[in-house]
Amino acid sequence: VIFCNDFLLEVTGWQQGELIGADLIEGFVAEENRAETRLVFDEMIETGKTLARFENDILTRKGEHRTVRWNNTILRDASGEILGITCIGEDVTERRQLERQLLQAQKMEAIGRMAGGIAHDFNNILAAILGYTELSLLEVTEESPVHGHLNQILVSTIRARDLVRQILA
Repeated sequence: VIFCNDFLLEVTGWQQGELIGADLIEGFVAEENRAETRLVFDEMIETGKTLARFENDILTRKGEHRTVRWNNTILRDASGEILGITCIGEDVTERRQLERQLLQAQKMEAIGRMAGGIAHDFNNILAAILGYTELSLLEVTEESPVHGHLNQILVSTIRARDLVRQILA
């Protein structure tokens, strides 16, 4: 780091004097992203091609992760020699968190719709079981050996129907 603006200081919590001369990748990039980030910067220096947009997590002084979208530009001297890279960042941490929350909400909504559809279909099946069980009970006497079995089917079907109503609610 040979220069840093107030954004970097604000996001990281470091002081300007602590950043100048520091290794940006070792000091600020989350450990799990360092190798990939170093490859990106090395490739830009070697090829002279700018990776205009790059996003990664950086670490604050307190060790918190912040997601920053970088806009990088290769710096050249008057003869075209590469001097370094300027990186201008935008803290997108909250945006990414909101995107994850939205995605989770969309997943939950889809699961709810699917569960509702399954519950509705299951409820139709239960209605048929309940109806035929009630009709069968009308046709057998209480002394019949199947009367008790049909009552058990009726009780279980009513419990299942009530459970489906809870799911649908």
